[in-house]
Amino acid sequence: MKKLIALFFTVSLIVMSCKKYNEITSDTDGNLYIYGRLFIQDSVNDNGTIKPLLKVASVSLTYKDDNSRILFTTNSDSNGYFTFPNLKKNAAYSILAETKTGTGSFELLYSAKKDVTLDNSKTDITPLLKIDTAKQNGVLYTIKDNLTNGLINDCNACFFSSLQLAAKDSCEYSLLTISSNTNGLALKTNLQPGRYYVLFKKDAGTLKLRATDILDITATGVIRKEIRLF
Repeated sequence: MKKLIALFFTVSLIVMSCKKYNEITSDTDGNLYIYGRLFIQDSVNDNGTIKPLLKVASVSLTYKDDNSRILFTTNSDSNGYFTFPNLKKNAAYSILAETKTGTGSFELLYSAKKDVTLDNSKTDITPLLKIDTAKQNGVLYTIKDNLTNGLINDCNACFFSSLQLAAKDSCEYSLLTISSNTNGLALKTNLQPGRYYVLFKKDAGTLKLRATDILDITATGVIRKEIRLF
């Protein structure tokens, strides 16, 4: 009896596997193809203008109504071009792409999703990569001088777990400290969810500029904030 039950389950698994295989291959054995080029809007490590992606990125083809079922995964070339061949007419797909830009504390994950239904022999698409807010969290500060409205570089942003420590005008007991770049941007990703009290400090000779912020971080999402120093 046990052998019959085991045999039944084995046969069922084989049938289910064959059915799934046939479902996948039915939409990937045609003579159409998707040809595309990735673009990126990088407001952290670039000036935020939309440009072609000039590096390799991971690109996946999925069903439009089920992005968890990946049909193919490939890499774009160093100029952002990619191709998916052998696709069927009127099948609905999604293109998913992701890559990282920047280095060190300014490294960020960018992603794109583009839905497409094939109706020609070749379909050209241009997915746009933006900051991924589903696979990472954090905060991106733009730091300015309140008087001149100018961007401030080399400003320390010190993160504390308590308001009392942040009020001491010292970063000595901070959980972490980041600094703004030449564009006045300070970035921190992959923070533990919770509330932070942030002290901003910029000392230039006798000039001492300060600001504070209360920051609530969730598991996903990159928060953008503008801070003005007084």
